[in-house]
Amino acid sequence: MPFIINTNWRELSLIQMVELVESDRQDFSDDDMTNVFDIADAVFWWTADHYDGSGSEIYELFCRVDRVFKPGASQNGPADEASEEIYDALCEMSGRCSCRSPHCNLKSDDPMEDI
Repeated sequence: MPFIINTNWRELSLIQMVELVESDRQDFSDDDMTNVFDIADAVFWWTADHYDGSGSEIYELFCRVDRVFKPGASQNGPADEASEEIYDALCEMSGRCSCRSPHCNLKSDDPMEDI
């Protein structure tokens, strides 16, 4: 599915965000000036914090993002406010945050619900 350059990231599902990151669309930005780096950073950390073992759907998405995005060695969470906002939105979309990350505020039993 081709992405419209000026799509607002809030209209994308987690899987669409992963596909955008994989497509290496460096020209992506939305009305809020969010870019593909912000999305990649947020999706990387959210999937890293929330996968339930190597057989889970979220782990598969983590691996897909990890192939094309590597955070800095000293980074331990979303890099900036834009990435944190996307991370928080992913938490809200999923209805869960069961990890110990300081970025998580929500709890649920099903990580893929509503994603």
